Amino acid sequence: MESILSMLPVEPREEMMRWAAKKLDRQLGLHLLTYKRAQYIPEDGEIGWPLYQTEEPRPKWAARCKCSHCGEEWFSAWLGDGIRMYVDYDGNSFPGVPTDDTPADETLMSREGDEVACPWCEKELMALPARKLRNGRTWQIMAASVENVGAYTAVVYWLLTRWFSPKGDEKESCAPTHAVVIDKDGKLKLYKHCGFDVSGKLYPLEKWERQKTAADPLQYRYYDYGSINHTAVGGWICPDVPEQLGQTGEKTGLADYVKGGGAYPYLYLRFWREHATIENLVKAGWVETIDSFIGDELNARQNYNGKLECPEDLDWMAHWDYAKPMDMLFMTREEVKQGRKWKWSQQMTLLWWNFVDYGGIRRGDATELNRMAQVYTEEKLEEFISYVGEEGWEWFLGDFDRYLEKQRRKHRLGGRESLELMMDYRIMLNRVVAEPTEDELWPPNLRAAHDRLAEIERAKQAEERRAEFETVREKWRALEWSDGVICAVLPRDNGELVAEGRTLHHCVGGYGQTHLHGELIVFIRHARRKDRSWFTLNIDTTGKTWKEVQLHGYGNEYANGKQLHIPKKVRAFVNRWEKEVLTPAFRQVREEEFREAEAAGLAEELMSGKKKRRRKGAA
Repeated sequence: MESILSMLPVEPREEMMRWAAKKLDRQLGLHLLTYKRAQYIPEDGEIGWPLYQTEEPRPKWAARCKCSHCGEEWFSAWLGDGIRMYVDYDGNSFPGVPTDDTPADETLMSREGDEVACPWCEKELMALPARKLRNGRTWQIMAASVENVGAYTAVVYWLLTRWFSPKGDEKESCAPTHAVVIDKDGKLKLYKHCGFDVSGKLYPLEKWERQKTAADPLQYRYYDYGSINHTAVGGWICPDVPEQLGQTGEKTGLADYVKGGGAYPYLYLRFWREHATIENLVKAGWVETIDSFIGDELNARQNYNGKLECPEDLDWMAHWDYAKPMDMLFMTREEVKQGRKWKWSQQMTLLWWNFVDYGGIRRGDATELNRMAQVYTEEKLEEFISYVGEEGWEWFLGDFDRYLEKQRRKHRLGGRESLELMMDYRIMLNRVVAEPTEDELWPPNLRAAHDRLAEIERAKQAEERRAEFETVREKWRALEWSDGVICAVLPRDNGELVAEGRTLHHCVGGYGQTHLHGELIVFIRHARRKDRSWFTLNIDTTGKTWKEVQLHGYGNEYANGKQLHIPKKVRAFVNRWEKEVLTPAFRQVREEEFREAEAAGLAEELMSGKKKRRRKGAA
């Protein structure tokens, strides 16, 4: 125990630091070019130097600039909200204060947030007013590296920091925070080199200590100026892994996992502890798919401010009881090799297993499924497999694919569109035909067969809707009334509403559902021509009293750029109809509804009384 504590590194390897400098430079934020307004005196020969030596050069206002990386300072022109620097034909900047007469193509204006190269070290800098630094700025990011600690393999976590002082000076550091060590029994032991204060910020410890709780160091939150709310989580993994021969991590597949781009070494090792055969899958090149499962589960937990201890969703990825990848994935050996190029996501892998479980696909069909996912899309295939279970189809995916390929050529359909058409057709077929024939299952002309079934469905729905309209019309029959010149008529089906809207150019065609639920549509027409659309009245009868919602004619009284008006005779008819017909009819309907509700209440009370007497008698 003590030997591990003493061997754990406190300084990163040179290879790790070279990788960090190259990979994470921008992740830690650009180096800064700070500037502030200051006086300066032109030097001998510089623009602004007096022509006669007897004269003293006059101080000028300029921008004092400083590079945080190399620490060099220089003067440039002050713009108030930025600076102006000299540049050559290649765009390289150099010190000096351009004047108003300096040609524009010889200068470069930079404002806050712009990127510009340092004239001295040529490092890319981000322009920032010096006053904005205030108490300084700190960019941080977590990084992990695989290290050999004697004969032990360890994953060591480092906090890379770039700090800018209020004066624009820069300081970088790399300090260890945690370590996960694989002991000789394959168990995971955690150590820490930092703690957390009351605000959740990390602070360094004097030496390594044993950590009692098991937690993924990459799931700790830490401060970072460039992150949302200045709080970051996660980090980067250094792909440089030392030789693992003879180390405790030799048989874990950790080296192949990290070199393959694995982003969750601790969670990977936690799962390896449960299912050691994952090492074989990693060595077969399926790292990205494994990380897709871990990443999706981790994000789901973090969305609810939770932490992931062990990726349970990986259980859905393969048969971990098998040792060979081809048996684990139910694929051929060649498909396992090709699979590393497919880079299947969690969704695609689960889709494969769903097809396998339903028996609609065989070993050796993974290549075909990968091709079909590009033709039909993963989302549409996932929808398809859900219908297979719901509708109880007897099927094989290859049969659908071969059939749809012919239909796509015949009807010039896209892959996704053809599968949607087929699913829609099969769902309607199940509703219309109890035992479909082979020709009905695989019609020679899919589009024509689909349209025929759709027409049957529409006719069936229209018939059902017509019965509902008739029920409403029977309930409010008293509203159909005429004064001999104008009449009020109730619609008999949804088709009449659609025709009314099409004729009068307004939206009543979509009011069928609301009409059935009490917001009545009443046609106002000439008594001699009841079949001709004229005005449409909307009455809400769902409240304690009725309410007129709207009364409109052609184009809602707007046509050819002119605002029209409802004729006085129409308005007078509607007013009289509402007073003499609607009001008593509404009162009568409400009384009938009350009597029905009251009768139902008395029946329930009577039934409950009988139950009480029975219970009393039984006692």
